[in-house]
Amino acid sequence: LPSLLYRSCFHIICLVGTLSLACNDMTPEQMATNVNCSSPERHTRSYDYMEGGDIRVRRLFCRTQWYLRIDKRGKVKGTQEMKNNYNIMEIRTVAVG
Repeated sequence: LPSLLYRSCFHIICLVGTLSLACNDMTPEQMATNVNCSSPERHTRSYDYMEGGDIRVRRLFCRTQWYLRIDKRGKVKGTQEMKNNYNIMEIRTVAVG
């Protein structure tokens, strides 16, 4: 019975250690999406500015050097042209969360 107890404690310690190491290897963007790694300050921020329907005009760009493009028919594609009228998005907040 004591060896079973020691084994379970060892597994719990290893599990907690790997979780903390996984959180330290993440980028800030990944940490923001991971609930286990978020800081307590993240939950106490004020999001009052979002309730007014904040509108931002942006081009959405990804790491693979592509811009998001939505054509006349509503088809979503990627383009590498920066000066394309179909890759300008109007981003509007609708709710917090």
